[in-house]
Amino acid sequence: MRQSAVFGVPDADRMERVHAAVVPAPGASPTAAALTALVRARCGRMYEPSHIVFLDALPLTDAGKPDKKRLREFAAPPLKPPGNRRWPRWSDQPPAWSGPAAAAPLCIRFVTHGT
Repeated sequence: MRQSAVFGVPDADRMERVHAAVVPAPGASPTAAALTALVRARCGRMYEPSHIVFLDALPLTDAGKPDKKRLREFAAPPLKPPGNRRWPRWSDQPPAWSGPAAAAPLCIRFVTHGT
């Protein structure tokens, strides 16, 4: 591969599905099945793209980064129509608590126990 970009596309069953855009190296002819198998073997099924599109060049922003908005135009349509579900589901829900603790930032610590 010469270039690749991975991006999420809204989906009815999950919040997003993984899609990939690939620019093959000159003379190479990768297949979607081969790339999917490679990702599954190295990273796991969770990271496997549900759709791979092959392009001549990635669309870039003015900053030189992959333009994910334009890449989503190449994405496959959702498997099921979203129906009455809203995206994201939690956007219009009030916080579960109020008071001084609600204004404090959430802090998560990861602790590793020695073996």
